Amino acid sequence: MRFQDMATGSASPTDPAALADQLHRLRSTMARLRSELDLLELDGRPPGREVFAALDEAFDWLDRIEAASFETPVRVLVADDDERLAELTATRLQRFGFTVESAGELAGALDRLRPGDRLVVDYGMIASGAQAEVAAVLRECRAIVVSGAVSDAAREHALAMGAVAYLVKPVEMAELARLLRTPAAGRQ
Repeated sequence: MRFQDMATGSASPTDPAALADQLHRLRSTMARLRSELDLLELDGRPPGREVFAALDEAFDWLDRIEAASFETPVRVLVADDDERLAELTATRLQRFGFTVESAGELAGALDRLRPGDRLVVDYGMIASGAQAEVAAVLRECRAIVVSGAVSDAAREHALAMGAVAYLVKPVEMAELARLLRTPAAGRQ
């Protein structure tokens, strides 16, 4: 389906659900194109780096359009004991259309959480302390845990506590943004 065909479908292009569906299809098409280009390059027929740069730019714009398609921006709190990393992550998420705050300690982040907020939290901040209280918060705000720990034990612990996803640092921002926009993210 061509992009202009998607815009003239039966659903209103201003309907957020329809727009989200159309953008999903566009993203899938672009992902397929990127895979085909990767195969060309592996076969010794490089398409040129400018093609990949154009695709990266298109994905960036697609992320911005997706963010704009939501009526209420998703509010995110980023908690990391490396305060500069928390600030950088917050700044990058703002570019994806999120309303974001950062915190260098878990208690400060939990105090600022409001209903409907999402939490991105470093594993080290949840690994110790009041497990039951933290687990309840992780479940309620559909938290995404990020960590430098690549062990299965750390991942399983975070998911068992109620996190919806566990991402290893450095985190791919597009993947984090996708997970934050997923209303009922599955465990990853």
